[in-house]
Amino acid sequence: MSDQQHLISIAVVVDPDGEQARSLSRWLQRDNNVTTSPEITPGAAEPDPEAMSSGLDWLNFGVSSAIGLSSLIVSIATWCSTRGSTQQVRVSSDRGGSVDVSRVDTAPDRAEERAGEVWGDGSAEE
Repeated sequence: MSDQQHLISIAVVVDPDGEQARSLSRWLQRDNNVTTSPEITPGAAEPDPEAMSSGLDWLNFGVSSAIGLSSLIVSIATWCSTRGSTQQVRVSSDRGGSVDVSRVDTAPDRAEERAGEVWGDGSAEE
């Protein structure tokens, strides 16, 4: 992860056996908007020490802009829409923001709004 990227951690909210996290990881690896973006760098999947008690397995990405983060959120929301009406994925940043993404966040304007929330200050920074 470069100095200009922020750590974005992603976890499926309800995933007792880890299968949904593995499915999401495969989905993101196949999404060209995620894999070819110069603004998104996949990181190693590793558990967040604070999340250990909640049982969440985190996927990590380095993201350098709100545009890249919006693309990542659209991909996650699209994955949620293939999983059922209640599937949610927590997206958190090293800047302090965190949101739960669901299928309703697939619209680009909604994804931009959610990206601003994840950046931690409510604004989508470039």
